[in-house]
Amino acid sequence: VATPPDGRGSYTLTVAVLPRDGSLPIVHAEPIAELQIAGRAPRYDPPPAAVHLGQRFGSDIELAGYTLDRTQLEGGDRVKLTLVWHALRTPPQRYKVFVHFVDEQKRTVAQRDGEPAAGTLATARWLPGEYIIDDHVVPLPADTRPGIYRLEVGLYQAPAGARLPVDGGDSLELPQTVRVVPRTLLRR
Repeated sequence: VATPPDGRGSYTLTVAVLPRDGSLPIVHAEPIAELQIAGRAPRYDPPPAAVHLGQRFGSDIELAGYTLDRTQLEGGDRVKLTLVWHALRTPPQRYKVFVHFVDEQKRTVAQRDGEPAAGTLATARWLPGEYIIDDHVVPLPADTRPGIYRLEVGLYQAPAGARLPVDGGDSLELPQTVRVVPRTLLRR
């Protein structure tokens, strides 16, 4: 069902019967229910973020800031990154968010990709001026070596993979580092 960006409206749910070969025209269509969708409550006040950024991705989206749940981990732990997006305009299409956990040689050790807000709030449904809270949990491999790591974030079109430009590149390295320590140091 196609809905406007805010999701509100009245909709008719219809079941259609197609010929056995799946071709058109429809043999029979029957409305089975009327739906009322109240929509969601957009957030126009900036939510708190530990680190404020104001980095533009393309012309429609800004990464206002983020919060990292912790900066010291062991291999096998999970790191939670909460991104705060700000829609400058309604993006013309859907983008996926990527979060890469990278080592000092810029190799991706772990990653998470997905649509914002655990797939519940596609970028094409964002309203101008709205703030979106977007949590990403990145599990680290158990054999992640001790060292200093960084998080890189970006937006891309699926399935082609074309990334939105940001800060002269196609991803943004967040300013905080994450230290992975040997398992024995945090277990004491």
